[in-house]
Amino acid sequence: MAGSNERGQADGDAPIVGRDRLSARLHDLWSTSQGPSGKVVLVGGDPGVGKSRLVRAFADEAAGQGTAVLSGTCSPIRTFLSYEPFVIALDRYTAAAPIAELERRLGAGATPLKLVVPSIGRRLPQLEDPVIVDPVSALEAVEQSLLRFFDTAAAESGVVVILEDLHWAAKPTIALLEQLVDTAAAWDLFVVATYRRNDLPDFVAEAFHAMTGAGLATMVSVAGLDASSTDQLADAVAGAPLSPEVRQRVRAASEGNPLFVREIVRHLVESGRLTMSPAGTWRAENLGAITIPKSVDGMIAERLDCLSSPTRSALVSAAMLGRDFSFATWERVVAGRRQGVDAAAREATGAGLIDRLAGTDLYSFSHALIAEALTRDLPPVSRKRLHRNVARSLEAHYGEGVDGLADHAAELAHHYLRGGEAVVAEGARHSEVAVAQAMVAGDLELAIRCARDWWDRSASIDAALRYADVSMAIRRRSSCEEAEVVLAKAQSTCSPEHPRYVALLAMRAQNFATLNDVEAARELIAAARASAGSGAIDLGTVVGSTHFMSGRPIDALRAFEGVEVDGDPIAEAIYLSSLLLAGRFATLRVQVRGPAAGAPDTRSMFARSVSVILDFYLGAFDAAQLSAVALHRDATAPPDLLARQNAALGLGYLALERGLGREAMAWFRDAVESLHGMNLDHAAVGALVESAASCGLPAEAEQAMEGLRQAGLGMSGPMAGRTARGMAHYELALGAGVGQAARILRETVQNVLHQQQVLSEAELLHELVHLQEATGEECERLVELAAEIGSPWIVEWGDHARAWAERDPTALCEVGERYEARGAARDAVAAAQSAAALTGTGSDSQAAARSSALLDRVGRSRSAPAAGLEVHCGAAGRGG
Repeated sequence: MAGSNERGQADGDAPIVGRDRLSARLHDLWSTSQGPSGKVVLVGGDPGVGKSRLVRAFADEAAGQGTAVLSGTCSPIRTFLSYEPFVIALDRYTAAAPIAELERRLGAGATPLKLVVPSIGRRLPQLEDPVIVDPVSALEAVEQSLLRFFDTAAAESGVVVILEDLHWAAKPTIALLEQLVDTAAAWDLFVVATYRRNDLPDFVAEAFHAMTGAGLATMVSVAGLDASSTDQLADAVAGAPLSPEVRQRVRAASEGNPLFVREIVRHLVESGRLTMSPAGTWRAENLGAITIPKSVDGMIAERLDCLSSPTRSALVSAAMLGRDFSFATWERVVAGRRQGVDAAAREATGAGLIDRLAGTDLYSFSHALIAEALTRDLPPVSRKRLHRNVARSLEAHYGEGVDGLADHAAELAHHYLRGGEAVVAEGARHSEVAVAQAMVAGDLELAIRCARDWWDRSASIDAALRYADVSMAIRRRSSCEEAEVVLAKAQSTCSPEHPRYVALLAMRAQNFATLNDVEAARELIAAARASAGSGAIDLGTVVGSTHFMSGRPIDALRAFEGVEVDGDPIAEAIYLSSLLLAGRFATLRVQVRGPAAGAPDTRSMFARSVSVILDFYLGAFDAAQLSAVALHRDATAPPDLLARQNAALGLGYLALERGLGREAMAWFRDAVESLHGMNLDHAAVGALVESAASCGLPAEAEQAMEGLRQAGLGMSGPMAGRTARGMAHYELALGAGVGQAARILRETVQNVLHQQQVLSEAELLHELVHLQEATGEECERLVELAAEIGSPWIVEWGDHARAWAERDPTALCEVGERYEARGAARDAVAAAQSAAALTGTGSDSQAAARSSALLDRVGRSRSAPAAGLEVHCGAAGRGG
């Protein structure tokens, strides 16, 4: 693969020795990984022990055999890049691969990757710009696109992925690695990662432990060389054999560490401490006078001291860019002195300090310790000056390129914010862009890191407010406690006269409400009211909204008691949705039948869509159908996408209950597509899976199931019931058996119980009754819910459950005939089948005949679609 880990001959005088066993181990693991499953090898060891040289040699051999090789490194300097090794690897590949190969392996599905790898947009300009709605969706889209790329590439040639220095990895990098490992079980994929054993953060160590414990990864430890290999390496670096006395001294000082061996021998040769004997061996006249640095830092420092001043200065600038850097950016950073950079590159390459990646303008420090040593002891004034120089040079360089500055905002902000007070304003400008870009790309960790860096280094109110906004946006990813620390500091920075002061108080109140500290929330709301001078902010609205978003509709309703929601469309929508999920149909009917239903505005559209769902749950199928058809028509003209989705969902549920599976599929697909992919609705996708599986269309079910996976499955939250139903029917379509479907439903029941979702609990229990899997206790719970909710339809569910629990086929036939009378074909079939199952084991011939006749009637009615649904589907071009 173009852009692989091919390198020019680096350290030609220092070959890899003593690693035959480890090299064979890597090749054995690779050979066993090709085909049935992927493998991950975690290569650990001390600094300088030869991890990188070992895996790079392996990567070169893999590339030579026609395997696609992608490589990337992590760096302590590039803190502005969350997915650093993956982005670097894909960027290198994209820059060098043939266009035809890129189109084949990336394809149209690579659009989201433009968010993190700008070179994709340059090489494939025909790709559309990604449509971004929220950070979580963007993050999922990027990850799915990346996984699809690996899948396609692995199918063609196999893929080896080299990830170096994971002890410096950010959390998103490790999370993406875990997802890659979990997903790629059937791919011809081999991942080799290196790390320093003693520098591993806890979150990386925990991830490695989980992968190895699950059998998904193998740990390989790289230790120092034995005496024979140490002597062999020392002789190779020296260019001639060393005398026994010198060899012994090198072994003792290096303890077999290959980097130490190379640096010690170079030091001895370059300092003139060794002389060549007539026999052609290096010897020391006065061995006791030889001084060998005791640390690798000292050795590297002496090596760097041997460089010319311009070359050392140029290398310091390169080190500010990270371990890997391009010649073009390096040249710009050192003020465009092309001749000087050429000379520095030749001198540093000859000294074995940097390598050049073959066929590219990319360079890499031969060891990360060299880059660290160049910048570690810089005086603060010099460090700030270098950051300013790098920032301004990169800004000019990127400003001339096709990417533009926005694609590099995080990198520019990183350097400007460290460049001193004189350039803090430039850092703030790029930080604002960087945070926005990170949120768009779904990189929430980078967003919070950029915002925190901006605030820590500028202490401005704008930075504090932006940090607070991001903290609230990602608090599910981090914690409410962390968000409160940020918000409290932001409020202390902000004066009461500031326009955002009241909003900060409200944000803190919402945060405390999520933490169930209502008293603290109440105090903050009181302070916000006093500052605002009006009752615009209400505790009930804040706490109620928070409870609903946390999946607790009953708690939300309690918070909304006594709150006037008519003046706040968002609060009204959450209130009505809470009523629905809590099964408060009587109250909901009053709300949606009020004045709002007749008003020609968006609020009216929402009320009408809730009315459709309400009629459906109340069993008024004909009224729900007419309202949904009208709503769908009206929502298409002035595009109210949410109303259109709700209308399509209502029509889909009606079709599904009437046994019209293909018509249901058409409407659910409309519901999924109505938002143009901006916010995949778990209920819509789950219902699409259910309808496709119920129709016996496994290919369509699998396609829809993939959409559900991309949407994050959604086994908790307001739409958990529909999601679980879809997954259960998918398992049935795959032949997994009723037991597996029932397990999915029962696990979801536990989720919705915790979240107090009465209606979802009733739906799930009723589905268990359909599968003839509900226990007597579960049937009794459904009867209780039917009485609590009060819907005639759900009362029938309770009767159905009671009849099944009592194993009464006659009662089941009666319930089935009631279902039939109001057009609920799916429920009627389930009741008749349950009755038939019971009569098959008994002697109730009358019930058997009755259930058989019911099945026959319902079967005929299902073969003739309802006129309203059929005409409308046909008119919309979605006829089944």
